[in-house]
Amino acid sequence: MSHQAIYRKYRPKTFEDVVGQTHITDTIKHQIMRKSTAHAYLFSGIRGTGKTSMAKIFARAINCTNNKDGNPCNECESCLSILSERNMDVIEMDAASNNSVEDIRDLREKVKFMPSQSKYKVYIIDEVHMLSKGAFNALLKTLEEPPAHLLFILATTEPQKIPATILSRCQRFDLKRISVDGLMHNMRAICTDMGIEAEDEALRMIANSSEGAMRDALSILDRCLVYHSEKITYEDVINLLGTVNYRTIVNFTDALIDHDIRKVLLQIDEILSEGKEIELFIVDLITHLRNLLILNSVEDSHKFISYGEDAIELMKQQSARLNISDNIRFIEEFSETLALSKKTVNSRILLETRAIGLLSESQALPIKKNVSVAEVSTPIKPEIETTQEERPQEAHENQGELRHIKDNWDQILSAIKQEKVSLSAIIKEAHPDKIINEILTIKFPEKYTFHYNKANTKESIDVVEKVISHLLNRQIKIRFVIENTERENLTEASSQSKKTTINQKALDMFGKDKVEIID
Repeated sequence: MSHQAIYRKYRPKTFEDVVGQTHITDTIKHQIMRKSTAHAYLFSGIRGTGKTSMAKIFARAINCTNNKDGNPCNECESCLSILSERNMDVIEMDAASNNSVEDIRDLREKVKFMPSQSKYKVYIIDEVHMLSKGAFNALLKTLEEPPAHLLFILATTEPQKIPATILSRCQRFDLKRISVDGLMHNMRAICTDMGIEAEDEALRMIANSSEGAMRDALSILDRCLVYHSEKITYEDVINLLGTVNYRTIVNFTDALIDHDIRKVLLQIDEILSEGKEIELFIVDLITHLRNLLILNSVEDSHKFISYGEDAIELMKQQSARLNISDNIRFIEEFSETLALSKKTVNSRILLETRAIGLLSESQALPIKKNVSVAEVSTPIKPEIETTQEERPQEAHENQGELRHIKDNWDQILSAIKQEKVSLSAIIKEAHPDKIINEILTIKFPEKYTFHYNKANTKESIDVVEKVISHLLNRQIKIRFVIENTERENLTEASSQSKKTTINQKALDMFGKDKVEIID
């Protein structure tokens, strides 16, 4: 007898068996019991969350002759014929391969006939978004005036591709990602039924890796049985997925945040001892750092991170220790490392060298742990400072306003954050340097060229000017500079100032008609 995949063997038979979608199953059961079902439904959601399974349960329930609280009995002739796929009144179509106008026109001709075995003729169209424009128009004609004996159940992973005219004629239900606990509970029940022992940590790893899809979780579980048919261990799952142990990535990131070079090297050694590829680790690390950045940047971050809630909670704790600017630097550095690793002879040495260099550069920066981004203090002034002799004449420099800006710098950053979150994190690495007439100079340390480039755009400058002008109650212009270039500019300006003074003295002494100034 051929092997039957676990996800097929344990496909839900009733609405109660569908995991994590009670907001949909309860509604449909009530409609069936009250005989108030619609003529067309749309189930949308990511792969493996139960769209097709729910459609098949619906098809049996609405035709069941011994319906139990909205559920199919799975024992009557109608239910059994649908379960064995020999009921001609329940038709499944794959829109990916039956997406032409002719296919839908053929369907329209067939729906006119009454059911031969059941009360309702049910069409389940999977991946309906794959239909052509002409096919959608043909389907619309049937949905507008459907026969009383007809039920359409459409399923899709991309509802945004379905025309509004179709959507408006369907009752739409969006399936949620299944929680880690829900996935684990179902897998545990299946393992118990099969007589298989499974470590909780192994099931949790599978649940987090499946990204909320039950079918993916059961497929991984099925593949794990290749290693041991009687027990599933955490190490089995790690080896099967071919990924670096997630704990290793978290520990490596902790070492980066703590600027612990020794711990970084130990983690790299552990990765190699597990037999994993350095390039694969870097990819996973960049993805992890990206997720931390998202968590630190937007409130509804769960929409952009496709991990189980256990993993996200762990990320939240770690993201609270990492400020956005360092997070961005880490991503940029390791992205460049990944590109170079494809050309280097020894990826390990490259990763170690880049990581040590990255952390060595950051040693001088103040490290503040266990705080949110908003609480990170303004960086200390850079060591290189221009001397008074190097500065051009600043007779009109307003020290009072400059002090006022410095005293309220945290409030300024908060106000900028309200306008643009990412800009606040960038400006935080700079400090107000001087204000002359209506121009405020904000200076970045030399190594923050990335931040300088991001800040030195019209959009960013407009935001900062708006905030500071409001604070001072007068119009202020912003000028961003970097330490070393500012020094050169000031030296040049100082020379120009001295030259102008000498020229003026010559004109005063000899007269304008006697002096010719040559640049």
